[in-house]
Amino acid sequence: MVGWAGTVVATTPRLTLRTFREDDLPSYAALNADPAVVRYLGGTPLRRDYSDDIAAWAQQSFEQQGVGLLAVERRSDGSFLGMCGLHRHSSHRDEVEIAWRFASEHWGHGYATEAATGWMDHGFDNLGATRGRTA
Repeated sequence: MVGWAGTVVATTPRLTLRTFREDDLPSYAALNADPAVVRYLGGTPLRRDYSDDIAAWAQQSFEQQGVGLLAVERRSDGSFLGMCGLHRHSSHRDEVEIAWRFASEHWGHGYATEAATGWMDHGFDNLGATRGRTA
């Protein structure tokens, strides 16, 4: 069973990096269905059920491995902006990769850079990562 607690993993000056909450799922589904977003991810908008499955996978990955592609929230107003995090590819199990996906209305504000830096700091400082790959 997936927990949807919204557990805070790290913070940055403007962002909270946390696990997903159930109330994030509609916003996450909307960004996964946005043609402007998915054009960089294969071009096909995702159905709601598939988007929810990705969030559940991210939660399980975090619970099992301490890494996952998790929610990003703006601290000033609690808005869900997208996801960012660390994960491992099956072809490079000894390396950690950072990835992100933000709703298009939040592009151009430096959120991806800030979230990625926060996750990198967390990986090196708290998880003992010694090297990684940037997506």
